[in-house]
Amino acid sequence: MRICILILVAASVAAFSVLILPASALHQEPRNSSNTGRRRPVPTFELHADGGPIMPSQEVTDSEQTILNSPMPSIWLAYPENYRARSVNSDLRVQLQPGTLSKLDKYWKHSLAFSLTELKPSQESSAKVSRDVERLALFEESRRFLLYSDIETQNGVRKISENEADSLLKYIGLAAYDFVKNSNASRDVSRTQNRLN
Repeated sequence: MRICILILVAASVAAFSVLILPASALHQEPRNSSNTGRRRPVPTFELHADGGPIMPSQEVTDSEQTILNSPMPSIWLAYPENYRARSVNSDLRVQLQPGTLSKLDKYWKHSLAFSLTELKPSQESSAKVSRDVERLALFEESRRFLLYSDIETQNGVRKISENEADSLLKYIGLAAYDFVKNSNASRDVSRTQNRLN
């Protein structure tokens, strides 16, 4: 029984770390048949995830489905500050391809569901762990996809780097968590005002 409890706790902590740990802590070396065990070369200028504001679903309902239907915010990769200071190009965003955005949108929707579960005051351990394991699997699947996705930078077309992939997934995970947390707070305030009226 004690071993089962330890496994449940470990799975929960690991899944939540996907949201809060820095990209370096999430790093795992990608492997392929032609270059097993070797790290992918790091680009001269690595980009970081950035994005626009989250636009809540237009549905006016007090339900979790409203949160789950909220579209993913605009997201892109941006050049670091040391590159911005040297560049004469005012457009320092690197847009992501449709296939990459589709994969991130799937991760966004799953992150919303995960965050709703995580922020509930009480929940069954078995259901929580099942969702945690599902999220970890989706994180690894999404990361592998991103590592083989192309981006068109000012220096030409190349693959997304490991740190860039981690940055994108961390950005989406944290954005979803903060959005759900703020939405829950707003709904609590609304319920309180309705009771007072």
